[in-house]
Amino acid sequence: MRRWMKRIFIALVVVGLPATVFWFYAAWQGNRELREAIAELDALGEPWRWEDLEAERSKSPKPVDIRDLILRVNNQVSSSFSSRATIERALDRPSYAMMLPDEFEAFNEDMRAAAAALR
Repeated sequence: MRRWMKRIFIALVVVGLPATVFWFYAAWQGNRELREAIAELDALGEPWRWEDLEAERSKSPKPVDIRDLILRVNNQVSSSFSSRATIERALDRPSYAMMLPDEFEAFNEDMRAAAAALR
């Protein structure tokens, strides 16, 4: 029985030791490359860290509340606009589908009526 235990131990050492050494080497090499990349990015002088990017980002002059925008557009557009069949047909078709000239003219006319609200 001791002979089998010795063989199993030797097999584990032969297989396990190189795998463990490789794992530690790969982790060390990865950390080294990461430190080099960070040093290179820092040497460039351009902002790349999250805090620097947030500080450089332009601030919005005033927060836009989407609910107010939707209500304003809804009030400016006539109530029959959203129920028109030409708009529903135009928006329901796939983006690659062609419109017939008469359908396009009707859609264009409806969109021109709502142009002020859409601006």
